[in-house]
Amino acid sequence: MVNRRIKFLSIALTVVALQGCLPRGETHTLDQVLKDARSQYASVDKKGIPSDLSPSVDRLATLLQEIGDASDVNSLGAKTKEVSGILASLTLRAGYTSRPSLGELASQYRTFSIGGDETRAKAKLLVARTYSLIAGELQTTKFGV
Repeated sequence: MVNRRIKFLSIALTVVALQGCLPRGETHTLDQVLKDARSQYASVDKKGIPSDLSPSVDRLATLLQEIGDASDVNSLGAKTKEVSGILASLTLRAGYTSRPSLGELASQYRTFSIGGDETRAKAKLLVARTYSLIAGELQTTKFGV
């Protein structure tokens, strides 16, 4: 009888302990992350962007859409190089807290344009991070610094 109780308690404790290791709903697929970042960017008011930067931001959004939807990442060299250049130019006008992140993203796009072991998943994640950062900048200083 005592052995049964000990066995039952050990099984119950094991189940409780393992339950803590299960995901709690905070997991998203990469496609969901990209979709969320795109919707965050789309919901931001783009009025107030300096007129000289508006074409760059629009071109960046077009390129991000194309890169995020691309099925062959090996053909993205020219597009990722252009994104890198746009991000580098936007860095100069971004808010002080966004500049390091924009510079890092520009560097990652530059590396992506060179090629290597790039995958579609890496491209989607990079695009999602870019959408989020640009949306954050548009919600705050709107590249007006």
